[in-house]
Amino acid sequence: MSKEDLKPCRDSAEAKRRGRNGGLASGEARRKKKALRELVAMALETEFVDTSGLNPELVGKTQAEAIAARLVRAAAHGNFTAMKMLFSLEGESMKQDESETESEMVEA
Repeated sequence: MSKEDLKPCRDSAEAKRRGRNGGLASGEARRKKKALRELVAMALETEFVDTSGLNPELVGKTQAEAIAARLVRAAAHGNFTAMKMLFSLEGESMKQDESETESEMVEA
């Protein structure tokens, strides 16, 4: 949307109406996002079902635990994307870790 497409409000009543409509749309969007977050949380709490039979150690765990285990396994096998995701979930930055490791090496 460019500035030419924007039309100024003619009076305060129009500004009020536009503001109200925007607020209603914003509330609807927030409710939809909240419902989606709740559905995802419920799905992650359900029990993991291993239809392939390849992960018997994960049977009985939650979906979230199974996903975390797979993510850690992928990172341990050198998957850089999995490593980045683990660090971001943990709240760490890989750049910080790399710089700390380099400074420790210099001191030794």
